[in-house]
Amino acid sequence: MQRLRALRPLALYGWLACLLLLLAAGSALSATPSRSPTTQRVPWGCGEWFLSGVNVPWQNGGYGSDFGTVEEWANYHTYSATDTNAMFTTLRQSGVNTVRWWLFTDGRGAPEFDSTSGGAVTGLDAAFLPSVESAIRLAEQHDIYLVFALWDFAMLDDENGAQGEHAGGHRDLLVEAAKRQSFISNALLPMLQHPIAGTPYTIGTHPNILAWDIINEPEWGIVESDAVNAEISQPVTLAEMQRFVAEIAATIHQNSNQLVTLGSASIKWNSDSALGATGNWWSDADLTPFAAQGTLDFYQPHYYAWMNGDEATYSYSPLFNSTTEAGFDKPAVIGEMPANATGMDRSLGAVIDGLHTNGYAGFWTWVYEDDGGGAQFGTWPDSQSAIAAFNQSHLAEVAIGECAAAADRVIYDDALASGWLDWSWDSTVNLANGAPVHGGAASAAVTFDMPWAAFSLRTATPLSGAEYSAIRLWVYGGAGGSALQLYTQPTDGGTSSPAYAFTAPAGSWSPITVPLTALGSPAAIARITLQDTSGSARPTFYIDDIALVGTQGPGDSYPPLTVNESATVDGFASNQFSWYDSQGAARTAALVKNDQRDPTNHWGGFLRQYTYRLGASTRVVNGSSTAHPGFGYTTNHYPADGSRAALSYRFQGTYSPVLRGRHHAIHEFKWRLDMGAPVDATVRWFFATGRDHPLWTVTFDSSPAGANVVTADTRAPYGDLQWDGGANSEVAGVGWGDRYKFRSLNSPVTMASGWDYSQPNTIPYVIEYTTNPDAEMGLVQSQSYLQHDAGGYWFYPKWGSTDPDGPMPEDYNWSYQLNQYELPFVTTSKRMAWGSNFGAVGQTSYPAYGDDKMLVGYPYQSYSVFVVLDRHSLNPVAGQVTEIETVQKTVLSASVGSVVASGPAGVGRPDTVTYSPAGYDHIYSSWNVRATSNNQARFTLNVTQGTLENPVVVVHNYTAASAPTTLSLNGVSTSADVGYFASLDEANDRLWLTLNGSFSGSTQVTLGDTAIATMTPSPTVTATGTPGPSPTVTATGTPGPSPTATEPGESSRLYLPLLVRPLP
Repeated sequence: MQRLRALRPLALYGWLACLLLLLAAGSALSATPSRSPTTQRVPWGCGEWFLSGVNVPWQNGGYGSDFGTVEEWANYHTYSATDTNAMFTTLRQSGVNTVRWWLFTDGRGAPEFDSTSGGAVTGLDAAFLPSVESAIRLAEQHDIYLVFALWDFAMLDDENGAQGEHAGGHRDLLVEAAKRQSFISNALLPMLQHPIAGTPYTIGTHPNILAWDIINEPEWGIVESDAVNAEISQPVTLAEMQRFVAEIAATIHQNSNQLVTLGSASIKWNSDSALGATGNWWSDADLTPFAAQGTLDFYQPHYYAWMNGDEATYSYSPLFNSTTEAGFDKPAVIGEMPANATGMDRSLGAVIDGLHTNGYAGFWTWVYEDDGGGAQFGTWPDSQSAIAAFNQSHLAEVAIGECAAAADRVIYDDALASGWLDWSWDSTVNLANGAPVHGGAASAAVTFDMPWAAFSLRTATPLSGAEYSAIRLWVYGGAGGSALQLYTQPTDGGTSSPAYAFTAPAGSWSPITVPLTALGSPAAIARITLQDTSGSARPTFYIDDIALVGTQGPGDSYPPLTVNESATVDGFASNQFSWYDSQGAARTAALVKNDQRDPTNHWGGFLRQYTYRLGASTRVVNGSSTAHPGFGYTTNHYPADGSRAALSYRFQGTYSPVLRGRHHAIHEFKWRLDMGAPVDATVRWFFATGRDHPLWTVTFDSSPAGANVVTADTRAPYGDLQWDGGANSEVAGVGWGDRYKFRSLNSPVTMASGWDYSQPNTIPYVIEYTTNPDAEMGLVQSQSYLQHDAGGYWFYPKWGSTDPDGPMPEDYNWSYQLNQYELPFVTTSKRMAWGSNFGAVGQTSYPAYGDDKMLVGYPYQSYSVFVVLDRHSLNPVAGQVTEIETVQKTVLSASVGSVVASGPAGVGRPDTVTYSPAGYDHIYSSWNVRATSNNQARFTLNVTQGTLENPVVVVHNYTAASAPTTLSLNGVSTSADVGYFASLDEANDRLWLTLNGSFSGSTQVTLGDTAIATMTPSPTVTATGTPGPSPTVTATGTPGPSPTATEPGESSRLYLPLLVRPLP
């Protein structure tokens, strides 16, 4: 719809009236054309759909100001979550599946420009992304799918009623390369990459955003249309507009998995064959010369009465021109048409039926509410009954549904799968090798004849990376081991993904599972390549059972945790752990081996690289410098003046696999440190499927030195990670919790920042974060300070106080070491450490932080902390603190078997401690029970306050030969790898379990013979359509836990499982 200049919505329709007078002669509507239409639907998720919906297109009369903010009109911003919720509720009741909603319009509210009108884009205003995120969240709740229209042709209008840089005339943004790039870099990409808090998605990957409309009705601003809007004094050429469209579309395709369209003013400019049409200006052939990926995924012409024509010399009506008549080679949605069918000579219901018959893929009526033009084309009440009736009659076509889980795709199993070819180079390959084989009758024998040779497989039809979570294969290393790297390409000559390096040990089969997140989450996979990294010809090695691992859907099993024991990550020899977190998203952690020199000439024993999902992309966190090459090593200052320090990476040590289970792994480092006298340090990392954050635990044993010989503090774990993904961004805030919560008050944080230290605290923690990019790192102790005091140095007299004007406390006074020593010089330092007072290592008695009690640091000092890395917007440190607070309020009991009352006081220690709460082991933040002699147990977790997320339970005295395939939760059977994740520790007769869900109230878990489950079962958590014996969950499009079925008096609440919806 054309909109002309106005102070608020551009709602004068004089130009449209002229068109009606000039073109509406002979407006009778024809019957369906003689040629049968080509019926196409819009692909989304795992289906193809008819889109039935409305144009908002702006809310509360706020053209350009519902998402943006018009600063020149007293910060005019009209978005309302309450109104949006009400709108989506109303629309959904009538079966509407999509809403087209405008974002930037003419630029009066967003994005932000430099000081000259028509200047470069500098960013987005503070209200923009939160408002967009709110709309997305509400759309998800109501199963509404959004199509965001970026621009309106009115961006070319010289004036728009705003002032300053937003005053209009943004022609330069279309025609100047540097300014187009400023929009892409400073507005479009930050929007696409903005995470949706509490979900694994970004705006650019959220499944409830179906498409992006590049620009509304651009033809009214194109010279060649011969219909340039009278308010536009400087139109652009067709080629200039096509370049703009192609470059924006390509950027979206490269940084999103959502669709791209364009709201063409009429079929006149969107068809090569409709009667009287000018041509299809938006075809692939017209756009790809400007950007190879700059095409549309579906067409979106608009339809008003003037387009009916005389049906002899012209007609641009979709009721006259079927999709075949129009020559559409893609699905076509009518992006605008009158909600009251004005000028159509038939009812709206008949218009919709005609579009459906003619092969169109959907419609969006104009408008939901009065757009400021007097509602001459109708509003929602005019269209509700016709739309509801159509949707009810065509439910299977309009009920957009979720993907079922993608199945694994076998690529090689005795032979290459259909469609795959061997495209190796500089190699001798035998795809029918008879021995050795991992499974079946054959394997692939590969000999690298030249340096950098490769075994490469190729399919002519690229596969969608969104349908798969990992590449899995088995490798039998050749003599001396086989140093390899795996990467993918989207096309034959496409850009390679990041490489995953590993070494396959000689003479045995090793499973290799490479999460696609470690490969940069490729959008498409056409080639998979294993390449030599040794730089020389290599002897024969063998490959078998190559497959792409399907994504997980609700009720699907999680893949096992995997460990690459011979990984080379960022040049460091490492053990790399890959697991799936509480959201079903892949994470990896590479721990550098501590028995050999690393590339920084240190002895390793730290976390070098950590990855986690940002929707469809992956954040890669690396060590940052030679002096501090990673995180998780130990640092101890001695003597009491702190003039010397022992860093564990300066000492050669040993490492060992304490546990390698299906879903749980414990990795140990050991050193003998020199703190003026010998002190032994043992560090363990604990990883578990279903847990977001690994747990780091340490014991310092100063008995080799003797009592009171060493007087050292502990700043461990210690290190420096690029936890913002290498952006080198300024730290926006820091904080910690000892007995009070300290937080900085200004962003970015400097030594001049104000601070607040007034709120009491129970669970010790530290935190640093940035807001752009959205990133956070922190440490959270697995106990309260009452159970293990933490924090040190001399700032406790300020407990309970605040200083909003600053400055920050002196650098040496902070309770924990963060970035305070760098802040006077640089605000981008990411340093972080835990901390305790001098004497914590080596002294039989030392003062607690606060000097109000004495603690013991000899012969042992032990504690555990979660290492937290995630998006700041998700509040991960606060969430982990809340989890440990909930632990403190949870009661474990057992009616079959028993609760384990005590256990080791720390890793590697012979002494024991009574567990508090009962059964809770702080070392691994786990609950501990003992099975009966026949491997049975029934225990209850009673969460008296809060929600316990994916708790880990260790069953002692478990002697069965295998882990159980089912167990019972509140009388309901649930399956392994779905409702819980199990690992068998045969060496110690233990079964490790992670219960997959959110638990509050009382939950009973029964392990073993179901005959012992004599309780009356609670109401079953049930649903339809989910296979498997586990409790299933009915979802309405919202990922994560679903509400359980409950009955009066039922006290327990179980959410199962907490899984990610596959990306479309």
